[in-house]
Amino acid sequence: MEINFNVLEGEVLTKVEETTDVSGDVLIFHTQSGNRYRMKHHQECCEQVWLEDKNGKFDDIVGDRILSAYKAEHQSVNDGCCTWTFFIIATIKHVLTLRWIGESNGYYSEDVEFEEITD
Repeated sequence: MEINFNVLEGEVLTKVEETTDVSGDVLIFHTQSGNRYRMKHHQECCEQVWLEDKNGKFDDIVGDRILSAYKAEHQSVNDGCCTWTFFIIATIKHVLTLRWIGESNGYYSEDVEFEEITD
């Protein structure tokens, strides 16, 4: 179940894992308080969503308290649909921006979900 990305505010990351699954790129955030969160797109059919780039390094934000965590989106509709989703994480020392891109015919979701991992 998707939760608000700002739940990371006040947390300290201990590790961030980058991996892939059948839907594409997946990020797993581990916190000092023991919580784990997953960032990914849940594939439906005919859309493509991927992590395009990172402005910064995960190592820069690991170990520092997160002061701000927010998500911003922009969508463009021309001959299809293109969605840019930005996740921005700021500590006292660094800012990390994750830029995801999604493309589809406009019918399928291009959302990037952020969810708590509960086992």
